[in-house]
Amino acid sequence: MKLNSSLAVLTALLALSAGSASLKAAEEEGVALAIVYDTSGSMKEPVRDKDGQYAPKYIIANRALVAIVRQIQSFATNAAAGAPRRIEAGLFVFDSPAAREAVKFGPFDPDALEHWARRFTSPNGNTPLGNALNTAAQAVFKSPLSRKHVLVITDGMSNT
Repeated sequence: MKLNSSLAVLTALLALSAGSASLKAAEEEGVALAIVYDTSGSMKEPVRDKDGQYAPKYIIANRALVAIVRQIQSFATNAAAGAPRRIEAGLFVFDSPAAREAVKFGPFDPDALEHWARRFTSPNGNTPLGNALNTAAQAVFKSPLSRKHVLVITDGMSNT
C-alpha cells in the first residue's frame, strides 16, 4: 500500500512489561489491535494523493483505514488451519485532552470500522497523541490475546 509521504502510518508493537501485572491477562492465541486515528484540525489540510491530486489529509487517511481493515479481514479469514484467526480491534480518536473509542474495542468488526471511515468528515481540535496512545494501549493490554499492537494513522503534526 503506497501512502502519501505527508501521511505517516506508524505501527508499534507493544510488549507487556514485567511491572504491569495488574494489566496482564491469561494469554490466548490471537491479535489485539488498537488503531489511533488523527482527527485533529491539521488533517483538513490538502496534500497530493497517490494520483497527484490534492485531497485533504483525512480523506487519504480514511482510504488508508479502509485498506487496513480489508487487509486485517483477509488475514483473519485466510488462516492455514481453515478456522478464522481470533482478532480484537478498536478505533481510538482524539478527544482533547485525551482520546475516546470511536469503534468499541472487542471482536474485530470490519463493517463498523469501514462505516466510521466512510462517514468521518470533520477533523478539528488538538493532537493529544501521547494520551491517545495511552488510552489505546490500555485496551490492548487488557486483551487476553497474545499479540498486541497499536497502529497510528497521523500526519505527524502535533499541536499539543
